[in-house]
Amino acid sequence: MKKIVRILGVTLSLIVLASCSKDDDNNPDTGVTESNLKGTYAYTSVSVQEAVDLNGDGVKNNDLKKEGYKICTLDNLIEITEKNYSFVLQGTQCSSSETPIVFTYKLDKDKKTITLLLDGQNAGELTNIEFFDFNGTKTYQYQSYDADLKQNVVYGMTATK
Repeated sequence: MKKIVRILGVTLSLIVLASCSKDDDNNPDTGVTESNLKGTYAYTSVSVQEAVDLNGDGVKNNDLKKEGYKICTLDNLIEITEKNYSFVLQGTQCSSSETPIVFTYKLDKDKKTITLLLDGQNAGELTNIEFFDFNGTKTYQYQSYDADLKQNVVYGMTATK
């Protein structure tokens, strides 16, 4: 009888330990770190809380892609390394003098912000950063204030590589 109780005890202990372990396939990684953010991203969404009519059709929309917002910018890629934050040009150019921009950046993990630096000077801030890596699909979201729209714009991105 003692042998059966011992076997049941060991079996139950193993079951409890197995149920407490993290299952990486079902729990997304949400850590905002330089290492996690590293990758090349394409814009998938751009939106605002307060709807706007940018294309003059009389219909306000929260989805800025439908309003033609920064078309020549949103077809570019973002490449993030552990030190650089780069805008990789492709598709429609905004102007003939447009060139790729490479920033260095500082990530504040606690505040979930990225400060972009150009030649050591503050060139902008990305706020409310969210990162998800679920089953190998990395997504990245951030907000940036648009002075013309007088509100934060939320940019959603998915890793291409």
